[in-house]
Amino acid sequence: MSFLSLEFVKRIDASLKSILILLISFALVGCPESVSENKPIVNLPVLGITFPIPAGWVLDKSVQYTDPAKGGTLFQLIRDSAVPGSPRITGSISPLSTRSVTLKQAVKNARRALKTLQNQQGLVIQYSSTSEIKFINKPAMKLAQSYTLGSGSSQLSVTQIEIVSVHKNRTLSLTAAGRTELFTPLEEEINSIIESGQYIETPPSKN
Repeated sequence: MSFLSLEFVKRIDASLKSILILLISFALVGCPESVSENKPIVNLPVLGITFPIPAGWVLDKSVQYTDPAKGGTLFQLIRDSAVPGSPRITGSISPLSTRSVTLKQAVKNARRALKTLQNQQGLVIQYSSTSEIKFINKPAMKLAQSYTLGSGSSQLSVTQIEIVSVHKNRTLSLTAAGRTELFTPLEEEINSIIESGQYIETPPSKN
């Protein structure tokens, strides 16, 4: 190989390396950290907790939470372009109270509400379970059940899970429910949404 052709190859090799470096730099610039920071979240400042909203889910704008002291529904996540019976995730808290709130009492209240549901005419329980879990690094209880409503061709099968925990001396309940045939394919994703809750990071004090 002549000196001229060897020098030419070296220049080509150097040019390719320069292009590769530019492409890598462009790729890094094209994926800034702000993209992840701009992901939609459910922000619950009253409890200091957030939940990410994954693709395919949106906040139900018909649910408006106005009075933190009275408790009630905090938010509701529904499927984008939901059909009747599509799964939904609802978060609610108990009213402010001067009495200490324990997980045992919170679970007792949740079971009482489930009992009222189970007494609904035409409702037949197919499956029910209670298990201890950790939720945002705290003890919590998971109540799961499936049931049918109606009969014949109009019968509906429903799956429901509820996470009960106590934060800032208030009961937080996260309930996910929907028609079983629509709920089951999304059950893993629904559990992931609930389990991804975390405390809001507060800026350090300047004092």
